[in-house]
Amino acid sequence: MSISHEEAVEFVRDKLGIDDVHNLDLILLNKIVRALLSEVPFQNIFLYNTPPERRFPTIEEVIRFGLTLHGGVCIHNNWFAALLLKALGFDVFTIAGMYASVWNTADDHAMSVVRGLQDPEDPDCTDTLFLVDVGNGYPTPGAVPLHRIPYNFPLTAGLEIRYDKIGDRFYRMHRAGDPVKDPSSQQLGDGWVGKFSFILQPKDPNSVKSTLINTFRIDPPSFFMNFMRIFRWPKDKEFVVAFRGQQLLFFGSENSSDEGKEKQSQSTLIEFEKLEENILKYFPTLDPVELHEAMPAIIRNMKQEPEKALSL
Repeated sequence: MSISHEEAVEFVRDKLGIDDVHNLDLILLNKIVRALLSEVPFQNIFLYNTPPERRFPTIEEVIRFGLTLHGGVCIHNNWFAALLLKALGFDVFTIAGMYASVWNTADDHAMSVVRGLQDPEDPDCTDTLFLVDVGNGYPTPGAVPLHRIPYNFPLTAGLEIRYDKIGDRFYRMHRAGDPVKDPSSQQLGDGWVGKFSFILQPKDPNSVKSTLINTFRIDPPSFFMNFMRIFRWPKDKEFVVAFRGQQLLFFGSENSSDEGKEKQSQSTLIEFEKLEENILKYFPTLDPVELHEAMPAIIRNMKQEPEKALSL
């Protein structure tokens, strides 16, 4: 199963608000990346109410979750992005990487790479490679030019982001502005912390299935499932909104003219009985019935490990 060209054009036009998809260039790719981060949320809510044997998605579920703006975790959102871009006519292959490789030993993060687009910053390069990652709990403001790194993005919702290569591995690094401090991340010098790494070896998204089945474990909960995680970067905004457990997080600035916007972040503890209404306020494409049915398991896990839920 795949997305047809007509379905892809209709989705990009009607759901992402991008009318012109005729020029398959870097400008269009970056528009799609930014719109997906806004309209297709990163969220693990639905996994709490999904039988274990169905937590890793089929390609049909990936397509449905994307086209309906349901969203999901990396395997859903990034696999959908790869299928969407292919349907539009981009030259795409999928890869996989690992989070915080100090404590992770297997690939568990699916992404995609677009080949052959002209790079205005390197117009003579004929073998360009642009990483697309719209499936994690941090903003990636555009396609990453892997053919010319190290590459630093401008401050993004208050976050410093850098991509670099050490040996044959590429690394995503954070420095200032990261609202979640992970002691297991790699310290890579000059204040940069490694968040995940990968190599440029094509891999089918199903290659991460065995690892993610364990990652999606609820009873007992894995590190990833011990609390609720939701993320989106609203279109035309300078801030990211996220839930990590009971914490409603904003990082960045609500006003693009705010002085010192790169320093701003806000965290608010939401009472359990107020979680559903606040989640739907900031994530309107979520299914309210699915959310309501998942809340008992979500709250049970957070009550079992409250310190962990509030600190990560």
